[in-house]
Amino acid sequence: MITTETRRELAVGQYDFAQTARAHDQNDGQARICDAKAIGQQAAKQFHAFGADAKRALFQLITTGIAFFVMLAIIAWASRDIYWLALLLAVPTAGLLVRLFIVQHDCGHGSYFKSRLANDYVGRAISILTLTPYGYWKQGHAIHHASSGNLDRRGRGDVEILTVSEYQALSA
Repeated sequence: MITTETRRELAVGQYDFAQTARAHDQNDGQARICDAKAIGQQAAKQFHAFGADAKRALFQLITTGIAFFVMLAIIAWASRDIYWLALLLAVPTAGLLVRLFIVQHDCGHGSYFKSRLANDYVGRAISILTLTPYGYWKQGHAIHHASSGNLDRRGRGDVEILTVSEYQALSA
């Protein structure tokens, strides 16, 4: 059962999950399962407020997009005579492009906007900048999430991992 103290710690982000796991490792594990379920339920309630918010999403998209295009314009201007400035500005501009890819990623999960259509339109528009085909990436990424951690379904979007027997077979 989750205690009032645990609820308070969760609310302010100070709950020590590792300590709880260590404490319950000495028991039969039953208390750990109950505690994990209760913590999961409380965390779901706590973070429910962080769902898709169109106003926040548009603000982030517009500010990141404007900053990205302004930086591209400055780089284009500086590349005529001031090469060092163009190279220097390439680093934060790349960071903004990564941020745009993160937005595209969230759109691919359908979590950036509440509307699936809005997620797909924005994701496709950003994919032009990131040079990542949105539909193909969205499908491949969904397969990656569906098979993540399943060694029998390895291959798409995974870091190459070998079992001990596979590794030993390579070195034989």
